Amino acid sequence: MANTGQKPRIVVLGAGLGGTIAAFEIKEAVGNKADVTVVNKGDTFHFVPSNPWVTVKWRTREAIEVNLTHIFRRKGIEFFTCGAKAIHPKDNKVTLSTEMELFYDYLVIATGPELAFDEIEGFGPEHFTQSVCHVDHALAASDVFEAFVRDPKPIVVGAVQGASCFGPAYEFALILDTELRKRKVRDKVPMTFVTSEPYVGHLGLDGVGDTKGLLESELRQRHIKWITNARVEKVEAGLVHVEEVNEDGSTKGHHQLPFGFSMMLPAFRGVEAVRGHEGLTNPRGFILVDKHQRNPTYPNIFALGVCVAIAPTGACGCAQDRLHDRVHGHGHRAQLQTNTGGQGPDARSDVECHLSGRLRRWRRGLFCSAADSTAQHQLVGIRQVGASRQGGL
Repeated sequence: MANTGQKPRIVVLGAGLGGTIAAFEIKEAVGNKADVTVVNKGDTFHFVPSNPWVTVKWRTREAIEVNLTHIFRRKGIEFFTCGAKAIHPKDNKVTLSTEMELFYDYLVIATGPELAFDEIEGFGPEHFTQSVCHVDHALAASDVFEAFVRDPKPIVVGAVQGASCFGPAYEFALILDTELRKRKVRDKVPMTFVTSEPYVGHLGLDGVGDTKGLLESELRQRHIKWITNARVEKVEAGLVHVEEVNEDGSTKGHHQLPFGFSMMLPAFRGVEAVRGHEGLTNPRGFILVDKHQRNPTYPNIFALGVCVAIAPTGACGCAQDRLHDRVHGHGHRAQLQTNTGGQGPDARSDVECHLSGRLRRWRRGLFCSAADSTAQHQLVGIRQVGASRQGGL
């Protein structure tokens, strides 16, 4: 290991929802038997699921942010806020953006994804569409939305080909509908939901219960039209070019959708710091893991969250299939079990036993299973919007 003769060092890359909680749980589990270090770009935790609410001013930025510096210090966790430039799995080290080299015995990758806006011409907050993937995007979208309400036009909302998290797109469509009704301009705003899913309510999971019927009914009641199996070809100012695809992959038709406001979720890829290592990532840059969330090639590296490569569930739709032949994942948490000295996963150090046992309980207690956690995340926004409509917020 990298720190021979010293306490093992466990480095967690990323301080989002997965990485922050993992660092807390790991430190509680290992105590003084290992050092825990977190590397993140910035010192602030953002509660990403609330970003759509920031866009319509149902929440402020301050309400969904927490500064982590003092929290990590109190818990005895070392914290670097400069971000990682690259990882070197063969050498057990991380190069920070300051060029400092940080050696590790165990590495937990929880970076989240890189947002692939650049894969579609004219797409993303630097061009013609908005985003709720980051609080900065949500705040910028809020300014655009306020201007839009003063001059209402059509709205296009949804998720493009390659997207892997569809729930926020549905949530945002319902949020926009609710807010426009409050502003008394909904009747002036035609809305279209555009998605690469093969059917409404697929959610990247081949449906969860009756999500198809539930979401189709909700969209109909709110007079939101939809296009499925859609591939966004390009975006121009005020116009989205969409190809609709048949089940056999052939082109069914083309649509030119005018808009005054548009938010579409992008495709994801692995962050630059982890890409390009054979055996660690797939071609898309997502981390390859086994059933223990451990990388098969580098057994002291684990991954959790959206950066993990997993096979999609059920049929993903031809619009998705035509984009890429990759796999990617989200909604998973780490079970830190690893091989030591080539003796197999049961021959573990005391530190590894602490890690494994604590995180197994964490996973069972908070998420029950990967599929259930993903389903709950996808559906929570729908329940929240329903509650707001009934005065529940």
